[in-house]
Amino acid sequence: MQPTREQWIALYESAAAFKKQASWEWLSNGHLFGIENPANGEIGYISILGSGGEAFGMSIYLGTEGLTVLMDMLNGEVDEEPLFTQHCLLMALNDREDLYPEERRKIKDLGLTFRGKNAWPAFLYYEPGYVPSPELTGEQTEFLTLALNQVMLFAEEFRDKADDLFHDDPTQIMVRHRIATSGDATSAEWKNEWRSLPASSGEQPEETFGFRVDELRLARMKKAITNREAVWEVDCSYIPVPLQEGERGIFPKMLMLVDQASGQILKVALSNKWNIAQEAIEGLLEVIDKLQIIPSRMEALTEEAYTYIGPVMSYFDIEAYLSMELPALEEARDSMMAGLTAGR
Repeated sequence: MQPTREQWIALYESAAAFKKQASWEWLSNGHLFGIENPANGEIGYISILGSGGEAFGMSIYLGTEGLTVLMDMLNGEVDEEPLFTQHCLLMALNDREDLYPEERRKIKDLGLTFRGKNAWPAFLYYEPGYVPSPELTGEQTEFLTLALNQVMLFAEEFRDKADDLFHDDPTQIMVRHRIATSGDATSAEWKNEWRSLPASSGEQPEETFGFRVDELRLARMKKAITNREAVWEVDCSYIPVPLQEGERGIFPKMLMLVDQASGQILKVALSNKWNIAQEAIEGLLEVIDKLQIIPSRMEALTEEAYTYIGPVMSYFDIEAYLSMELPALEEARDSMMAGLTAGR
């Protein structure tokens, strides 16, 4: 459901108050804490932006999925560009010229005005695999407004004791939640308490489920093909070339298969994140069938690519490795990306 005019006004006013408070003067993006959404119990993990003097605002990383990416970023353990993998709501304080025309029109239509540098609020929803969207739902607008208001109260409470947000036990995080009362929700009390960080599920990416392999085809190929001299390199990752799929833009994933010795590109396929596992399997089988070669070894640049082609490698007894650097594949990928982004 789209936000009402009143919801938009409330959100912009809360963003302006957040800017005036300037809590980034005593809280950094490493002072993490949570705000529990009373509507559904989901925790939004808050990162205050601005202590570095460049980007100003606030990010709300949603649930366990959002938190996992946030922690990976803070620990320097990100495999993919965060643009493709973040699950968060962002309130950014921009200069007027940095706003999209539709954002400026919205502010004007609401009868609001902002002045100065880093004073113009902009709102974006990040969802893995999708192009960031300024189109929020009514529920997202409500939570973002509530979070801004609670963050300001929380920040004021910890103005002179910000480091109290660092627990001796790194598995603990401060979470602010509303206390259940029988009165008006607008006057409900809020409480801070330490909670355990949710454990990462450790499961395979959702894209890997549901792939199909024709076992008769595999048996035929395994019996007929005896050439096992090749070493192939494989990668599968998001690319920054948006595609329109339905009402929302997506970032596709690109599968690339390269011969290590010659640098020849054997296969390139683009797909959305839901179908890329099947594309990876089909692409690998297509190359094996066409060249009549089963590689003796395959090297993957990421664990994700390794996982996708795992069923085929296991069936053909192909040695498989994860490698930090794959020069042949990386050179081919750079060349391919240069072609895809030319003129953009």
